[in-house]
Formats: sequence, C-alpha cells, structure tokens
Amino acid sequence: RKHPARRIRHRGSAGRPGRCPYAVFCALDASEGTKKRIRNFCKYYEIPLYALSLGVDALGKAVGKSGAVACIGVTDEGLAAAVRAKASVN
Repeated sequence: RKHPARRIRHRGSAGRPGRCPYAVFCALDASEGTKKRIRNFCKYYEIPLYALSLGVDALGKAVGKSGAVACIGVTDEGLAAAVRAKASVN
C-alpha cells in the first residue's frame, strides 16, 4: 500500500505541516469525540488507524510526554510497521 499522495495542510497533524503519517494509533480510553475526529481524519487521508490496548496516560508516558496523549501519528514507515508488529493493536 502506497503512502497517501494528499498533503495535510493544517498544523498539528503529526507535529509538522505537510507530514502525512503512515499510521495513527489511538489509546483505548480516548474520548468518543477524539476517536470520531481521528477516524474521520484517517478515512479522508486514507491512513490506517489502530486502537492500542494502552490508556491515554500510558500512551503519553510511552512517547515521553508528561500528560495524557490520546492518539499518535507515526510519520516514519519503518517505525509504524514496528509499532504495529510489537504493540497490541485491535
């Protein structure tokens, strides 16, 4: 599967403008509004979305943030494949 050709135009997606993630991982206990927004984003840009078996606090700690993190977008193809292979994804 090829990476989406469309560019993400707004800031905040995967940290930098113009960087389209290869995969998006969402925490198990993210709010329904967040899940819906991310699901629509991934559907529009044709990005695979995976649900992790981690909570928002555990996901934040795993990526080195001090607070809760509901979803992460991985912009490196190899890292996205490794996370899919190693993590418990639904």
